[in-house]
Amino acid sequence: EDYDWTLTSTYNGTFKWAGKSERGAPELRATDKKINYELLKRRDPILFYESLDLYEDDLFDFGESKFSVKLRVMPLCFFALARCWLRVDGTYMRSFDTRIFHEFGTSQVLVEVSKKECPISDLRVSDPRLLMDADKAEPLLPSTSLQTFELALPASGSSA
Repeated sequence: EDYDWTLTSTYNGTFKWAGKSERGAPELRATDKKINYELLKRRDPILFYESLDLYEDDLFDFGESKFSVKLRVMPLCFFALARCWLRVDGTYMRSFDTRIFHEFGTSQVLVEVSKKECPISDLRVSDPRLLMDADKAEPLLPSTSLQTFELALPASGSSA
């Protein structure tokens, strides 16, 4: 068996209804809808925030592999980001992200799954230190895949 020494995960999440449900597993459907990033950029108060590193490894001093989850709740929406980040020093970078967004008062949750990756030699940066920080380097990577899915929420008052 091949062993992925970079610890890269393509896990996009598991979705289940809370409590006992006769409805079966929630169905994610491909959609053209987009996450409302303008709403996320607003200076609304953050009611809850948590950041959790699920694993991190320095790849035997050859880079960084990290899987993290961030969640924030604002008065009008919530947003979660699960990111698998990889940097193999002098060689390769990738970011596999799953973003989950719900605007309160709407009947759907949007799930955006993106993959970005490229050889480091393809990146033109003025300051190589930018490549050490996933949040600064991720926007520099070219997208190799972007899909958005919609999860319809049960109607108010129905048992989920």
